[in-house]
Amino acid sequence: MTSVALVGCATAPTPPGVSVERKSTRTLVVQSAHIRATDGGVRVWGSVQQSLGYGSTRQSHLDVDVIGPDGQLLRHKAIVYHPFPVARSPHPHRSSRGSQYGTDLPEVPPPGSVIRVSHHPVSVAECGTHQQEIK
Repeated sequence: MTSVALVGCATAPTPPGVSVERKSTRTLVVQSAHIRATDGGVRVWGSVQQSLGYGSTRQSHLDVDVIGPDGQLLRHKAIVYHPFPVARSPHPHRSSRGSQYGTDLPEVPPPGSVIRVSHHPVSVAECGTHQQEIK
């Protein structure tokens, strides 16, 4: 008797009707933003890359906002990227290697919602809304 075991990764689906958008600034580019449904919510992850003038805004973070279909803010979460500050390329004439970020949201937003990842050029401590969650 022969047994076969299948091993691999299953890709979780994107939450239905939920989109993701990136909002960069002059000094930091939100290079990618991805979302996947998890057992109890949504995983948000991606990468950032420094741009011209980044050295003057080393104290910064990312805001992950969930905007409902009616335009209301449903959730706000301030997160940091790693490595922090954004890693520079070892080659002086090439762009930075970038940094990664990721966070989990505890619930799946309703269809028609937008998850926005945006650069906020102040420290998390100065943000004032880093613990804000609106329900």
